[in-house]
Amino acid sequence: MKHKTLAAILASAMMLSAAAAPVGTAAAEDNTPEWIISTVEAKPGEDVVVTVSVKGDTNGINSFILDMEAEGGMKAVSAEAGPAYEGLSVISNLEALTFAGTNYSVAENIKPSEDGAVVFGVVFHVPEDAEPGLYNLTFQDLIIYDMDMKQITGAQTSGTIQVQGNVDPGVGDGMLGDVDEDGDVDAADAANILVAAAAVGAGKDSGFTEQQKKVADVNGSGGFDSQDAANILQYAAAAGSGFKGSLEEFMKTLE
Repeated sequence: MKHKTLAAILASAMMLSAAAAPVGTAAAEDNTPEWIISTVEAKPGEDVVVTVSVKGDTNGINSFILDMEAEGGMKAVSAEAGPAYEGLSVISNLEALTFAGTNYSVAENIKPSEDGAVVFGVVFHVPEDAEPGLYNLTFQDLIIYDMDMKQITGAQTSGTIQVQGNVDPGVGDGMLGDVDEDGDVDAADAANILVAAAAVGAGKDSGFTEQQKKVADVNGSGGFDSQDAANILQYAAAAGSGFKGSLEEFMKTLE
């Protein structure tokens, strides 16, 4: 456990609440809740809210302690309890990314307010120098107890912070070259441009939205064609060899 102080506080609280629990409140064997860390998008330098929610909890809980890990220097700046378990008091150690909740007063398991409700939310600050891409938010440990101090086994679904790239003023809210809008510029985007360009060449509709047409015009020629796809492939190769800049920056090296 990363943070013993939180664990000690939680253990003491659970002993108090368990003493007040009626006999026969153990969770059913088929109670297998799923705890889910959300996937969110953000730009470098922004703050973004990541939630931890619960689904499939049919019998409720008495307490929990959760350790999380965040890639890429994502820093937690605040946390707040959600509506899922309204009778739980939630405390956190933001530096250690440890979160705990316990039932201090209700002498029974606390059931979630609704399926998929948020247990708590964490505000993360994305570093100003964060590179575009996916940064994983994973469970390092998750312990859940019912009123009889019986541990509940639950599924865990990790999340991500998807950091968007620098936005070129000429492409609206999209990332230059990111035709499939997945947060990366890679061979898949080049393939999409080639398919769309072939359709246009055959007198058909490209299938692109206006926004996709803008981000597909990598070289700024006023339209998209196989040369834009080739530039994306060049950029992907350069990125694979250690180039750290955006596609806009890479295009400047070709001038």
